[in-house]
Amino acid sequence: MDYRSVADLNADVRRMAWDLPRDVDAVVGISRGGVLAADLLHQTTGRPVLRLDDGTLRTGSVESGATVLALTDALLDGVPESPVTEDDGVEVLTGAVYVGDGVETLPDLWVDRIATPCAFEWRALHPTRLGNACVDIDGVLCRDPTPEENDDGPRYREFLRSVEPRLIPDERVGWLVTCRLEQYRPETEQWLAEHGVEYDELVMWDLPNKAARDEQGGHGEYKAEVYDRVGADIFIESSEQQAVVIAREAGKPVYCFDTNQTIPPGEAADEYGYDSYLVRFAENPRSFLRTAGRHVASKGVDTVTQTAGMFR
Repeated sequence: MDYRSVADLNADVRRMAWDLPRDVDAVVGISRGGVLAADLLHQTTGRPVLRLDDGTLRTGSVESGATVLALTDALLDGVPESPVTEDDGVEVLTGAVYVGDGVETLPDLWVDRIATPCAFEWRALHPTRLGNACVDIDGVLCRDPTPEENDDGPRYREFLRSVEPRLIPDERVGWLVTCRLEQYRPETEQWLAEHGVEYDELVMWDLPNKAARDEQGGHGEYKAEVYDRVGADIFIESSEQQAVVIAREAGKPVYCFDTNQTIPPGEAADEYGYDSYLVRFAENPRSFLRTAGRHVASKGVDTVTQTAGMFR
């Protein structure tokens, strides 16, 4: 999947600034991403950014005869209709930072071709995308349980029934993907209904109990498998460690709610310090240490001596 971050957008807008015709007097963003691109272009060139009232150009916001660049962040199909027209007494140029590889009618100004499917960091949480998104529950829609609440018993069930909401989406979510166990589906569905969370599918981990889940580990890998299988565009995950694993294993971007950043897909996720052993340890230290202890014991005293020597 072709991916562009906000940093990429900023760099490519600066490239557009180099080729911006001198007679462009002002810029208007014709999409949400276009407004961001227009503001970035203003920082580089000083060209004023025109604002719209109900989708139309404000009367008197630009002089008659001026040249206006109608800018969008990405043009993936046909040229979008501009709110600025020749009838406003201005000359209109069309622009896009990115142009899809299948687009035949090019805008007047553009920077780079982009392969589809593609993903953009600045569009990650756009409400219209949640219908094709995977969203974590604990840490996003509500807080995580405390160690005392997470007893796989009555206190945990009470947490599921009464935990306060943190973020309730305004739009319907495609898939809620959680490491909660399948046996807790009734409490989870009841809480979601009480708080008005709309979704197409609730995916829960089908393991017998918390001990089995802790022993198996691989929370990020489990979520990555779901992400890949359902064909979603974005995964919104609370844990940074799991977000890195999901992005790397699924080869698609993941928005980390805790750090407010998008982890790029595939091997690029390595930039965020991916290490499978560290992630397993962060997910469940006890399980990791038990497994490591059994591994060392099976290898005998020579392995113990060699391992100890690494830390001298």
